[in-house]
Amino acid sequence: MTAGAPPDASAGPPAAAGAAARAAARLWDLFRRAPLFWAAVLVALQCLPVLEARWFWFSDEVRYAEVYSNLVEGGHWVVLELNGVAYPDKPPLWFLLLAALDLVPGVDMPGVMFLGSAVTGLFLLFAVSRLGAALGLSRDERAAGMLATLCLHGVILHLHYVRMDLMFVALLLWAQALMLRFHLGRDGAGTRTLVAGYALGGLAVLVKGPLGLV
Repeated sequence: MTAGAPPDASAGPPAAAGAAARAAARLWDLFRRAPLFWAAVLVALQCLPVLEARWFWFSDEVRYAEVYSNLVEGGHWVVLELNGVAYPDKPPLWFLLLAALDLVPGVDMPGVMFLGSAVTGLFLLFAVSRLGAALGLSRDERAAGMLATLCLHGVILHLHYVRMDLMFVALLLWAQALMLRFHLGRDGAGTRTLVAGYALGGLAVLVKGPLGLV
């Protein structure tokens, strides 16, 4: 730069952009090596500190919490109960998962309900990866799909709302992945793979009812 010439104002921003791009590339390289592990770390960092941050919102969360309390305290493990009468709207599988999580020391209401959302959100990421593998996507493409799903979790608060939908969708995606492996003949998938796919579809029905048959 010659004497008296104005400073090059464009030198700063491109340099900063280049540094940001290099940092993003390093983070991506780290994530793609073990996407499920890093996804679990990110989910834990997002969810565990706020498990007890709020009580339940009306009306779905309140209703599900009451149904779960009746399952644990009243022993209604097969046919759920709400307000003293049978609650046929939902099957029991998701509530049984909550009961298993309730065995973790230090987990109690309302945290166990939100922990269920976090765990099933991570399960959904695993199912996305399995579906990508069945479609023949590369490791990087599967990692990108998991990262996109993780971003979706954060944007619309999937992991901070009491819901069974994540478990339902995860089971359906994993079922479809196994069925695709069978029909496309990937990795020598045989009849057992197809049967396992139908079994996962059956578990989806036990989460949200006949919608899993669609």
